[in-house]
Amino acid sequence: MVPFFVMITGLSHRELKRRGLGSVYSLRRARSREKLRPLAELARSLLAHPLRLETVL
Repeated sequence: MVPFFVMITGLSHRELKRRGLGSVYSLRRARSREKLRPLAELARSLLAHPLRLETVL
């Protein structure tokens, strides 16, 4: 799901580093909610409206 949210938000790796998520792709196999929380909060703030299937595809 991490690559999906990176793609949908449209943020570059450099922008993710600037926002404190420099190792965002290392979160792919993370199970801890505390490790995933910064990405979830960033995605929530950037995706104010619900995603529709047509938009994603």
